[in-house]
Amino acid sequence: MADLKKKRKLNDGLKERGVSLYLTVMILIVLLTIGLMIANLLIGQLKIIKSMGQSMVAFYAADTGIERIMRKLYIEGWQLGDSLEGSLGAPRYEVETFAPLGLDCPPPNEYFCIKSVGFYYGARRSIEVSR
Repeated sequence: MADLKKKRKLNDGLKERGVSLYLTVMILIVLLTIGLMIANLLIGQLKIIKSMGQSMVAFYAADTGIERIMRKLYIEGWQLGDSLEGSLGAPRYEVETFAPLGLDCPPPNEYFCIKSVGFYYGARRSIEVSR
């Protein structure tokens, strides 16, 4: 009879140890999942911050294209329909001039539009100016 009581106590102790091991593993899995979710969120935010910088460079490349074609229109006498491409190292731009709504009017006397697109790695930004 004493042996039977000892075996029961031993079996009850083993069951309790199994439960605590199970709870420990479950808590570790939950903590690991939370850690991986936070790491994934941070990596996504870093990608967004990086693309914001590329976007700004592309915007300023497009702005440079506008300034360069304006100089060519007003100082060097270019006409509507002329286009310009250039680069500033890695950033580059493409600019075109056109008459709005099909109007045939030479700059700088009448209305015209300028569209400039700046590129920098994966970012692409455009500016359109009209007069």
